[in-house]
Amino acid sequence: MKNLFSWRIKPSEAEFSDLWKNATFVFDTNFLLDLYRVSRFTAEDYLNNILEHIQNRVWLPHQVASEFFDRREGVIQKEAESFQKAISELEKWKAEQQSFSRLRGCLSQAGRIVSSEVECLFNDQKTYFDSIEQVEKSFREKIEQLEKDHASLNPDEDFILEKLLLLFDTKVGEPFPEEDLTNLKKEADERYQRLQAPGFKDKNKKDEREYGDFLLWKQILNFAKKESRPIIFVTGEKKDDWWIKRNGKPVSPREDLRCEFLEVTQQPFWIYQTQDFLDLVVQRLKIKIEQRSIDETIAIADLETDDESLRQDLEQIQISDSTTQSLEQNKMSKAFSQMVAGSNLVAKAMAEQYNLAGVSQILAASNQILAEQYNLAGVSQILAASNQILADRSNGINALAQTADDLSQVHEQAKIAESDDS
Repeated sequence: MKNLFSWRIKPSEAEFSDLWKNATFVFDTNFLLDLYRVSRFTAEDYLNNILEHIQNRVWLPHQVASEFFDRREGVIQKEAESFQKAISELEKWKAEQQSFSRLRGCLSQAGRIVSSEVECLFNDQKTYFDSIEQVEKSFREKIEQLEKDHASLNPDEDFILEKLLLLFDTKVGEPFPEEDLTNLKKEADERYQRLQAPGFKDKNKKDEREYGDFLLWKQILNFAKKESRPIIFVTGEKKDDWWIKRNGKPVSPREDLRCEFLEVTQQPFWIYQTQDFLDLVVQRLKIKIEQRSIDETIAIADLETDDESLRQDLEQIQISDSTTQSLEQNKMSKAFSQMVAGSNLVAKAMAEQYNLAGVSQILAASNQILAEQYNLAGVSQILAASNQILADRSNGINALAQTADDLSQVHEQAKIAESDDS
């Protein structure tokens, strides 16, 4: 019975052990592009400690290599721009706090008497202004240091690309002949109609991405059949056409993928998300990886999960610009609320490693001043602005998570105060 339904049964420990001893490791495009989204320290850990250790057992489908080169410079540019965007948002936040714009608006709604009588207080808040300066200085210095430490921000001076070209030399598959692509795309369309994995979640895309996952899959099948090798596929994908999920989290590859792979190649197959792959590299291959690298990978994966969910929403429905902005704001608010609740323990651990205790104390002091002198009216604005500055970048989220416990009580009070104001 097991032989007939092995693709529906989780492999035993002995089978997993054999798989890790004999499998070829295949990586998807996001695994490679994430090297540009992490710090230089983590990128070098990936390249020098992991990929170099297993370089005799790695292989890239041509589809992956092609997508990597198509997207590489765009990812580098986006990462470079993100630091300047963070500085710009920080400067905007500072100006807003120094002008008391939100507090002035709130007090003006209370009536002319209150508004006129407290106006003189706005120019007599040296402690508050000093706190704003310290907050801005601390965040600016951290952002500038993160930019300095980042993996690669110049596509013409790219140590990551140089290393990948060396590691995957002669280990990239051939493209499908042009005359075969028409039939392959027709096969993909038929499979998508049956919701047969992988790729059907991309069927609404209006460019070549519609067939990317399917072509990648076919190339993996052809390679494994020709070489008679089991495959471990490492991916950043989280879509339902690759994974069985429990409580929204990927737990194992889809059974139809395992079944097809076994039928075509007579070999076992398994998928790991990048962060799980790193944990198992340490356990099963005894490769030393810094915990900081694993933590940073998890933080990046969490951000990409939110981004992918948002992209899927936007691709599935026609929405207005205001709705798009609302979805973005909701994503940021959700991420911040989770951190305030203490759920992002990994990000907090990273922030401790980056020694951001001083920033936490400064923010706490600044919010305490607001809470005592202005009845919490401006606290939520500081929290929202801090979230806006940092939520777009994983390193920023790590920094904000460090302050979560200090800010949680003030945040709850601010919500009550905002409710009373409304």
